[in-house]
Amino acid sequence: MLNASLDCVGVRLLDVAHNAQLMLNASLDCVGVRLLDIAHNAQLMLNAPLDCVGVRLLDIAHNAQLMLNAPLDCVGVRLLDIAHNAQLMLNAPLDCVGV
Repeated sequence: MLNASLDCVGVRLLDVAHNAQLMLNASLDCVGVRLLDIAHNAQLMLNAPLDCVGVRLLDIAHNAQLMLNAPLDCVGVRLLDIAHNAQLMLNAPLDCVGV
């Protein structure tokens, strides 16, 4: 982790889900890890509305790991690819998206 505050993440998880959908050319319910479920887990973790989540992606990865009872490299959607999409979406370096 790059010691970025949660407020620096700036990626709305629904936008990340949409980027993953575009990346995989698949419907949201077919991306391996359901990103809306990850977003919901993040929402519960922070007790915040989805548009205020700003969650560190490694925390999302951990939630996905717990949700699937699988090692992080088996979560279906590669979270570093999601981070890269977030980077492109924000036109910002990866250390600004919380990864």
